[in-house]
Amino acid sequence: MLSIFRVMNKSQSLLSFYHPKTPYPRFLHCGRRILVPEYPLKSQPGKSVRIEEADIRDLELIHDFCSKHFAKQEPLCQYFKVKKYGDVLRKNHEHDLKNGFSCIAFDNHNDQMVGFYTSGLEIIDRNTRIPPLKIPEDFGPIFDENIKPWGPEYHDEILIATLVSYVEEMIPHFLPKVEKQAVVHGDLCSVDPKYYGNNLLGPLMIQTVRLAYESKAASYFYGCATAAISYKFFSNSVRKEVWSIPLKDVKLHGKQVFPEGKAHDGHDRIPLMLATLEDMLHSKIFQQI
Repeated sequence: MLSIFRVMNKSQSLLSFYHPKTPYPRFLHCGRRILVPEYPLKSQPGKSVRIEEADIRDLELIHDFCSKHFAKQEPLCQYFKVKKYGDVLRKNHEHDLKNGFSCIAFDNHNDQMVGFYTSGLEIIDRNTRIPPLKIPEDFGPIFDENIKPWGPEYHDEILIATLVSYVEEMIPHFLPKVEKQAVVHGDLCSVDPKYYGNNLLGPLMIQTVRLAYESKAASYFYGCATAAISYKFFSNSVRKEVWSIPLKDVKLHGKQVFPEGKAHDGHDRIPLMLATLEDMLHSKIFQQI
């Protein structure tokens, strides 16, 4: 997810880094550009979904969908028994849809939204705050500061966001050392459980990466793989793990947050993944989808 607690340098419009081309046919639906008219559903023979380019007009649609479905498939949410995880992510959606590359999928049969993938364009420069490349002995002070605007009812959601954001803030350590650069942050993905088994993450991510690559706005793509299944997929798409926080090392106010050292799905860390957009597009798994 976007490091929602990081103050980024936005003095210069991100659009100055964004020179879009149009690599796709200009089919439009409800004002959106259709990227994939028909993606067949393995679980529902004869039916398909379409993938469209999303923008800021889709903010409420994506926010509501995320609030309903995201927590059901996010292992850290399941570990803490978080039922709804949308409010904390709203700023992520807004940033990504204004300054990034995002896709949204609809069922061609009933026109219902079935999933999305959002990514944001971020600027790394001399004003970017870069924490030391180390794991805090205790996340308590960071968490206490982050939760102030939210209140105790958001304890678990803010704890998850604190951990993931901390990992993502390490990305400048692994990028080329230049004065200023843009990088694409693979942020959030969610699919309606009724459409599981169709590998929708694959085409949603591919189209997002294609949009970013064709724009020539950035060369690198990064993100966290908080689920075991997404880690496997991202690893196969040549995104490499460059750093991580083992869950067994996470402490909050002196107590271990994950006594068993793993999340709901057995994943034992929060890894930071990085690759070039070009390498991802030419990876074997992308070619197979």
